[in-house]
Amino acid sequence: MAAESTNSAGTMNELVSGRFAALVGVEFVSVTAEEAVSRLVLRKELSNTRGVVHAGALVAMADTTCGAGCIAALPDGSSGFLTVELKSNFVAGVGEGVLRCTARPRHRGRSTQLWEAVIESEESGRPIAFFGCTQLILYRE
Repeated sequence: MAAESTNSAGTMNELVSGRFAALVGVEFVSVTAEEAVSRLVLRKELSNTRGVVHAGALVAMADTTCGAGCIAALPDGSSGFLTVELKSNFVAGVGEGVLRCTARPRHRGRSTQLWEAVIESEESGRPIAFFGCTQLILYRE
């Protein structure tokens, strides 16, 4: 999968259509090899029993956004990637509004990539969670 063919929000939205990320409601705003941005409109189905967004929805958003950046930054000759580690720190709860996830690379090697993401309230800019996501780059034999 060449980076040029996946280097847009529209292409990534098409790739996730009908898949888990779309079911959750993740929508891409922009995707490049330097930064991927998505948004998520909160709704009751994404909340926990206390009425705030479920950690699983936040993890899905961060992993999907980091993955989109990884796809846009895949090295020549690679065939894809797998997330091998995801670390999360939740710092606030929110039950309504729109969330924005911004992911940026910290390391883009031939065999691994490390992306960091922050999820914030789109309205207030208040951080909700921080993530570190490591991807293993795959090559066909």
